[in-house]
Amino acid sequence: MNFSFRYSSIKDINFYTECFENEEFQYMLYHNEPLNINRIEHYVLDNGKDLKFVGSVEDKNGVLTDVGFAHFYYKEEGAYTYVGGVHPKYFNHGYGIYASIAMLSLFYDLKPKVKITTGIYKYNQRSLKADLAIGFILTGETEDKYLLKLTKDSFDNDFVRRIKRNMQYRLLKES
Repeated sequence: MNFSFRYSSIKDINFYTECFENEEFQYMLYHNEPLNINRIEHYVLDNGKDLKFVGSVEDKNGVLTDVGFAHFYYKEEGAYTYVGGVHPKYFNHGYGIYASIAMLSLFYDLKPKVKITTGIYKYNQRSLKADLAIGFILTGETEDKYLLKLTKDSFDNDFVRRIKRNMQYRLLKES
């Protein structure tokens, strides 16, 4: 599987809107605090030290199909918070784990010494299972979320190496 990533831009508004109009998608990412669809432009656009990407699968003819996004929010020097998702029309198509590993690989290529944190709602067992396999480590929990962290060392594991043998990824140059 080949993935291409680009920095998100205003051109991606429709893609994000399609994702967040899906109730399951919004529920898994933001539970009772859904993203205001009218403020999606702010969510998508660059705002300083954050890194925001849209990921696409590339077919054998080089045609790109957007399948998901990943945002890395700058927390402090050497630390980012990670939020991402696969477009609802690709749920249960096998893209999620590959896209996550490709995106995190690219991120660690860009920022190898960074710690990534995330929170996963307790009812989202599918994401929890995937993130633990990828190398995230459970660091705590709140009433409704598991808290996790990932370092380059914990990401460099047998599961990730096996998946990476079957995929390629690249960052597209800005156009």
